[in-house]
Amino acid sequence: MKYTDKESEDYGRGKIMKQKIPSENVAVKLNEWYSTIRKNQVTDAEFIKSEIKHELEQMEEDQNVLLYYSLLEFRHNLMLKDLKPNKAADISASLSKIEAKKEDMQNSQVDEMINYYYWFFKGMYEFKQQNFNTAITCYKIAEKKLAFVNSEEEKAEFYYKLSEIYYYLKQNYISMNYATIKERLGHASIKTTLDVYGHLFQTER
Repeated sequence: MKYTDKESEDYGRGKIMKQKIPSENVAVKLNEWYSTIRKNQVTDAEFIKSEIKHELEQMEEDQNVLLYYSLLEFRHNLMLKDLKPNKAADISASLSKIEAKKEDMQNSQVDEMINYYYWFFKGMYEFKQQNFNTAITCYKIAEKKLAFVNSEEEKAEFYYKLSEIYYYLKQNYISMNYATIKERLGHASIKTTLDVYGHLFQTER
């Protein structure tokens, strides 16, 4: 490898730095992480998260990617709270970190998907706190940004969450309407939807 005169001088002084990792590469890994979270694959999600944390230290600066990481870390903790409570971090502390960045999200050119995730994940958190009205408000804001979501799987997950909250509120007609939308996106029949997710409707009541 050949260095310019300036690079050779810097090399002699120990100033040659490692090449920064493109933020686009890290974003791809973040998408992979989110996929494992949605599937509740805890071991894989934990492994990918540790890889990403290492890559972030070497990534070129990109505030959107850092916000995306913070949101997925919050979503990761929500998953752990359900499946591995002893491993879950303090979810409220995780949310506070994101809330601290909320003003930056509002005052900068933030990707609409980042805004979608913020309101969707916050709705999930409020639901777990049994703040149902707040959760619905968050979901409704997120719903306005669904046009920016390209994944049918992600849309199906969103409508499932809406169906779930109205079920808990005993508004079964609305719940089934959202379940039907979810069915069209994610499963062949409403029976399949209920077979897969029905057990969740029996918890936390």
